[in-house]
Amino acid sequence: MLNWSGSSPTVTDCVFTSNINDGVRNVNNSAELSRCTFGNNSGSGIVNDNSTVTLADCTFNRNGDGMVSRLSNLTLADCVFNGNGEGLGNSQSNLMLTNCAFSGNDGLGMFNDDSSLAVNNCTFNGNNGGGMQNVGSSPVLVNCLFSANVGQYHGGWRTPRAIRR
Repeated sequence: MLNWSGSSPTVTDCVFTSNINDGVRNVNNSAELSRCTFGNNSGSGIVNDNSTVTLADCTFNRNGDGMVSRLSNLTLADCVFNGNGEGLGNSQSNLMLTNCAFSGNDGLGMFNDDSSLAVNNCTFNGNNGGGMQNVGSSPVLVNCLFSANVGQYHGGWRTPRAIRR
């Protein structure tokens, strides 16, 4: 599903599964999704580019990446990212997450590059790339749990001084 400039879809109770590329792609728009499932997509469950997106009660299972966002504003509540390549990747975006869970992702639970985020009551458990990594980001975390994450440098949390290449 491609949502292009100026569109503002509201999507409820939909399933996006086994797509060759991404399940949903938002470009220069505003979208609201609730009670949707994204699974087994070769690309990402959702890609957001310069968009404002609100998600509630959505599940991301076994996608290339759960969600990838660039230059976007995101609000997520009660979402689950499980078994994806990377759970949630953000670049130059603003995020507000509440009651979300990141578990069993092959990569990081969440990656943030030059992003602003508020994370409340979220769990990061058993992610193989680590729970969260921040580069040029200043997250505010309240009542979050990091457990059993495994990463190359640190398990739960990583804010490097410089990007290693």
